[in-house]
Formats: sequence, structure tokens, C-alpha cells
Amino acid sequence: RIGLENVTYIINGTKEAAVFSVTDLSGSMEDSCGENPSFFCCLFSGDFCGSEQTCNSCGGAWEQRITLAKEANNILIEAILNFTDNRVGLTGYKDLAYNQDYHILSDDENSLSSKVNQWSANGATCICCGINKATQGFIHDSSPDKLKAMIVMSDGIANRECAEQGTGSSS
Repeated sequence: RIGLENVTYIINGTKEAAVFSVTDLSGSMEDSCGENPSFFCCLFSGDFCGSEQTCNSCGGAWEQRITLAKEANNILIEAILNFTDNRVGLTGYKDLAYNQDYHILSDDENSLSSKVNQWSANGATCICCGINKATQGFIHDSSPDKLKAMIVMSDGIANRECAEQGTGSSS
């Protein structure tokens, strides 16, 4: 799915781009067995359907969320950097947007892909943490003349909030 909000896109000619990928790295993104495998089959399998082979043999379907998110990011990096003077930044988010899951705006495809390949899934989902960190990346590392875009990837609903966006309570 793609969601767009308050989008205006009018450019005459070409413009260099700075693009941040903001990617969900929470625990729900871990590659795992889904679609209701047999409980007893998983229980007695030795790894509780923790591998693709066991999951499939117990009637489940192996879901490759983090693997597919990494592939999507590597494709995005290659596509954006295919044009001269474009740069890509990466922000992975979990409970927070940690520095070890962040890469400044860069045109170094190898460095960016290396960061993506280091990502692992665990923790909660703080989407606003990732968005805020990418926004700071634009502020600190991008010039005003660049077209700026942020692509947010997630499999679900945030279960952590940022103070900047409020808690959603009426008090």
C-alpha cells in the first residue's frame, strides 16, 4: 500500500533529490511462521516452527518481512542513486530510532547497502521516532535546493509515541 498526505509535486525540469527510507525494524518484522500452522506440529518440531522448512511442513506459510524490507531498501537505494547527485539516507526504527540503524544522506551505495544488511528485527514500533530522525537528517545534511522525500515502510500500527506528536490523550 502507499499513502499520500498533503502532497504537492510540481517540478519543471529535473532536480536533485535527497530521499530518506524510514523502515520498521520492530519485532513484528521478524521473518516468522504465519497463517496458522498446526500448533502440535510446531510444538514437537524442535524449533517451534522457527525455520521456513518446519513452518511449511506444519501447514504454515513462512513470512519474510525483514528480508523483504531489506530487499526493498536495496532496490530503492539503487534506483535513487542511478541519477547523478541524488543521495539516500536510512532510518530504521524500533522502540526508538537508534543510531546503529541510521545512515546519513549519502551516494555511497555499498555503505548504504551494508547498513541495510546489518538490520535486525526486535522491539516495539515507534514510527514517529523514525520520521523525526529522518527529519533531523534532512535539517542537518541536506541543502534547501534538493527535492526531499521520505518513504515510510511499516507492517502495522505504532505502539510507542513521541512527545513531539503528543500522546493522543485529552488530558
